Amino acid sequence: MTRRSRKKRLRAEAAKRDRKRRSNESPALMAKAIAQRKTLPVIVNPERVKFLEERLVPHSEIPALKVAEAITTAKGYQRGVMRNQVNMLMVVIEKGGMLPDPVVLSQRDGKLWIVEGYQRVEASYCMNVGVLARIFQCQSIEDERTLFLAFDAKQRVSA
Repeated sequence: MTRRSRKKRLRAEAAKRDRKRRSNESPALMAKAIAQRKTLPVIVNPERVKFLEERLVPHSEIPALKVAEAITTAKGYQRGVMRNQVNMLMVVIEKGGMLPDPVVLSQRDGKLWIVEGYQRVEASYCMNVGVLARIFQCQSIEDERTLFLAFDAKQRVSA
């Protein structure tokens, strides 16, 4: 085995270990990694997660939206604010574009929680506009994680 191929093999093994370590950080990330590897759909239990409505959440109600409690822990499923993405979305809104995909909210414990679309909510709030939202009734944060995985995808931006 040549020195070059040995280095390449070692890098590949290190990357594999790193992916495995990261997938074990939370049940949500692990479920996503498994689903991606096997290309299986994420199944949301309709008895525990019910669609309520799709509506425009006005700018005045956005501060009341909650972000999952465990946003920065291994148990969390949310990403923090990604300022570059928020800035890009703000430019789209400023130029008259639209954010075609509604954010996903969960009604739990009498409050609305952001499940998916945190960057779009931040951009809408900064630009003083409302945000289109799909609202689901979830019984637990675990149900929200599953819903997040079901909706997690690259968001399209239209200018």
